[in-house]
Amino acid sequence: MEISDFTLQVSEIALNIDAQGRPITIEEITDTLDRQNHYDKKTYRVVTQRIYNALRTLQIFTWNLWHDYVKTPKYDSDVKLKEYYKNEEDKKTWQDEYFKALYDKRIFSAEQIENSIVESLVFKDFVQELKTKGLILTIAGKGNNEYRVPTLHDFFIYKYQNMMSTHQVFQHQIKDFTKDGLMLPHGVEIARLRDLSQNMIEAFEPKQEDPSK
Repeated sequence: MEISDFTLQVSEIALNIDAQGRPITIEEITDTLDRQNHYDKKTYRVVTQRIYNALRTLQIFTWNLWHDYVKTPKYDSDVKLKEYYKNEEDKKTWQDEYFKALYDKRIFSAEQIENSIVESLVFKDFVQELKTKGLILTIAGKGNNEYRVPTLHDFFIYKYQNMMSTHQVFQHQIKDFTKDGLMLPHGVEIARLRDLSQNMIEAFEPKQEDPSK
């Protein structure tokens, strides 16, 4: 998959919005470009759809990069370097009310949470490295009009749902789940994932109205 100049421009605008602590929306990106190009009404609607497609492309592209990265010797090396900080990070985790709640509600086991500390630190560095290259990795809840760069909290929830990591048919992705050691919510088994479909991928992006309407 290649990234077009327009998609890179959308990525840079989204990164700037995020750096300012504001929510990333298609409308905000469109308005930014509109201030530069003074679109007419029809062009504005067309650009809005192009931005939607660009953000989706960025999601797929960046998650694919993560998926490929975790299979490399560099990833293994980076994990070993981060293991030095694991004990300190474990303490921080159990001081965090969010993770306490995940454990208390039995969404994740203590072992699942602690085993993911190192990976989450590597993921944090990965996202930052993408930013230096002008690429933004985002997530968005179903029906949510806002995109955002995943936080540490998001990482624990979303990594088991990483449908953006590959274009393969979902049945093939199940092998990737087990091979990559991706974390499943407590009580969810691989067999249960076989019932999921394209709807899970769609949960990563907000819905966009047809610009022709």
